[in-house]
Amino acid sequence: MGYKNSDIEIVWLSQEQCLVVACDSCGGVGVKEQDVLKADPVRVAQLITRNALLEILSVGAQPQMITATIANEPEPTGEALIGGIRRALHEAGLAALPLGISTEKHFTTVQTGFGVTVIGLAAKKDIRFDCSKSGDYVYCLGAPLIGEEIVGRAEYEMIQCSHIEKLLQLSGVHDVVPVGSQGLYGEATALASAIGVHMEFEASLSINIYKPAGPCTCLLVTSERPLDSVKFEGILLSKIGRLI
Repeated sequence: MGYKNSDIEIVWLSQEQCLVVACDSCGGVGVKEQDVLKADPVRVAQLITRNALLEILSVGAQPQMITATIANEPEPTGEALIGGIRRALHEAGLAALPLGISTEKHFTTVQTGFGVTVIGLAAKKDIRFDCSKSGDYVYCLGAPLIGEEIVGRAEYEMIQCSHIEKLLQLSGVHDVVPVGSQGLYGEATALASAIGVHMEFEASLSINIYKPAGPCTCLLVTSERPLDSVKFEGILLSKIGRLI
């Protein structure tokens, strides 16, 4: 057992290598009769898959395989969800990643429900978590969005796997944390607590740090030096405080 939160767990296989597992799920979002939020299941699966991939990549691991557990019939719902998963993999440059699939073949369903699990590997020298230090600047890349705010959002307005890869290559960046239901406040205070420091938020903030961020629509980033928004291709970069 190693680092663990609600969506990811790291297990050391040896002194030099660890297994990283991330999962995400979604229910009641799609085009079925009793879905609460009507949305294209291809798009929904794409976002949920991207979320799990972001979790794996954010700690410096490389995805090795993905599984999809679909609580609906193979066609048309299963087919649409799998199409969204494959779209997310293609966008992340992981189109060849092995994909295991299970669907509901015996019962008729009236709500969309599915989950994905991504398994990755990382060498000890590459693993990244709880690396932040007192004095680090804390940023939000992207914006917290949820529900209908996400449905019509263009891909170029959303956090992508490539943003994590770019961040981890920047000198001075310590932790990159995908933000979900806890919101920026929850993720920032949890990170500060984990490393034994205090999170001091800016007196005036342009984004809502308490708002849930849906399927990881933004990233919490810590850095020992100021970040330049020009590097992120038009994605909103907001300083939200410092670790002290």
